[in-house]
Order: sequence, then structure tokens, then C-alpha cells
Amino acid sequence: MEKTDESTPSGTNTPASESARSNLSGSEQGVRAKAGEAVSKLADVAQQAGSQAKQAASSLAADANERAKGFFTQQVASGADLVGDVADSVHSAADSLDRSAPQLAHFVRSAAERVEEFSEDMRGKSVDELMRTASNFTRRQPGPGVRPGLACRLRSPARAQEQS
Repeated sequence: MEKTDESTPSGTNTPASESARSNLSGSEQGVRAKAGEAVSKLADVAQQAGSQAKQAASSLAADANERAKGFFTQQVASGADLVGDVADSVHSAADSLDRSAPQLAHFVRSAAERVEEFSEDMRGKSVDELMRTASNFTRRQPGPGVRPGLACRLRSPARAQEQS
């Protein structure tokens, strides 16, 4: 009959319990290592997904930008056509004024030519070029943009009190 060792106080290590703990410790380390690998792979996948999302968003933004430019270019061409039609109408008005008011007809014809030139300038430019032209114009001629702001400032209630 085998004798069990019940005389060993609880909490002491026997060779069997040490082996079980060492196996537990080894399997714990294995689980931790696998969990670490899983977290690392998850982080890699998340980083790749983030990169792909950024690339997709950038591609969509570039596509939307190109479509918007195409739309605005089409609108500029339509506007140039409309301005050209206005120039034609002004030329017709100048032709009808030739007999009754030749000096006024000359003035109207000159205005029609300027409108025609403007139409041609618009027709030959992209949206980016038109924006640069407008920006350069406001830089060279700040008056039209500054005057309304100055007028508002001069007419403000605080300014009116200062003047009285």
C-alpha cells in the first residue's frame, strides 16, 4: 500500500508541485508571447489600414479637386461665351447708333471691344490662372477691396462718437 505524504505542511514545495508550477510558468510565458505577437500583428494591421485610409482619402480629395477644376473650367468657358454674346450685342448697338449718334457709337464700339478682349482672355485661361490673375490684380489695385472696409470703419458708431 502506498503511503501518501500528508505530513507535509501546506505551502511547502514538493517536487511534483514545483514541476506543475514550472509547467504553468512555461505555458504562461507561451500565452504571453502569443498574446504579444497577436497585439503586434494587430498593431501592424491597424497601421496598414490607417495608411490605406489616408491614401484613399488623399486619392478621393485629388479626384474631387480635379472634378471641381473641370467643372469650373467648363463654367468659365460658358461665362466666356456669354460675355462674347454680350460683346456681339454691344457691337450691334454701336452699329445702330452710327447714324444718329456717331460719337456715342464710337464709345460703345470701344466698350464692345474691351468686353470681347475680356471674353477671349477668360476663354484661354484655366481656373488656377484666373485665380492668380484676380489675386495679382487685388495686390496691385487694393482700392476696390479696401474702400468698402474703410467706409464701414469711418461710418461706425464708435468712429462717429470720436468725431463729435
